[in-house]
Amino acid sequence: MSDEQQYDDDDGPTASLIETTALELSDKADWRRKKAQQYPDDERNLDAAELLDRLAGEVLALEGLPAAGTFETEYEAIFADDDDHRPREIMRLWAEYRAGIGFRIFPDTGEGILRDLIELARSAP
Repeated sequence: MSDEQQYDDDDGPTASLIETTALELSDKADWRRKKAQQYPDDERNLDAAELLDRLAGEVLALEGLPAAGTFETEYEAIFADDDDHRPREIMRLWAEYRAGIGFRIFPDTGEGILRDLIELARSAP
């Protein structure tokens, strides 16, 4: 088991922040594949799904590396704010970002995604 994993009282190990981020990208890739079935003439959905799958793997491969540590430290600092509105706004911005990957947002690497997410969080009102 990874040193990064934490435990819930009754639910066993929980995913690390990096694992969760990779899973969110994979989930969005699955959603894009469903959209590709719905709209078979629009190749962007399959292209986006492939990009999301690649980026999810890259993010997961960052587990335990400095980029992941920086992301986790920044995340904790940003979400330490007691303002109830800001975390919800950040989550909305992050969901919008993931939905745009392969359509209007084209990150080069998994590390780039982590940087983009932190920048979005810093810019949230």
